[in-house]
Amino acid sequence: MSQILVKTGYAWPESNLDADTLPGFCYSVVVVPPRKNTGFPQLTAKIRGRKVASSDGGAKAYSTTPAYIIADFIENTRFGLASAVNWSDVAAVAARNNETVDGEARHVLSASIDTVQPAFTVLADLCDYASCFVFKDGGTYRLIPDAPRATDAVLPDDAAIVEGSLSWEQRPQ
Repeated sequence: MSQILVKTGYAWPESNLDADTLPGFCYSVVVVPPRKNTGFPQLTAKIRGRKVASSDGGAKAYSTTPAYIIADFIENTRFGLASAVNWSDVAAVAARNNETVDGEARHVLSASIDTVQPAFTVLADLCDYASCFVFKDGGTYRLIPDAPRATDAVLPDDAAIVEGSLSWEQRPQ
């Protein structure tokens, strides 16, 4: 019986499966019976992704909520930014992500980052999926939902714009 360890497109025949660990990598052990296949078999799998926290110090679970994935990326010391995140902001963006539109969550994220990229490029891409903006405030990253806000102020009738005084100018492209 031959054993093949499959890791992101590379294979090592006859690996010592007890001693070989690949922390941080998704891998599978596949046993291929001899003479049952004329070549390397095509393998396909659905992968759930990383377990991420949904609150500061909270238990980790699988999630497709982009805000939680962003928070995990910002805090991660191995492949992320190794920085602090404002968890109140994460909760606000997560609430927006999880709002239902036609019976489904507004934003979900199930993606694989399979090319080496600068961390800030990955962060910008993740924020696009979450429909949020990110900025650093001191040593902490803040997330702001890209969503309509409540009205902050209303002009009273006597302060209304004078008719004919508002102008609109199209800027050249």
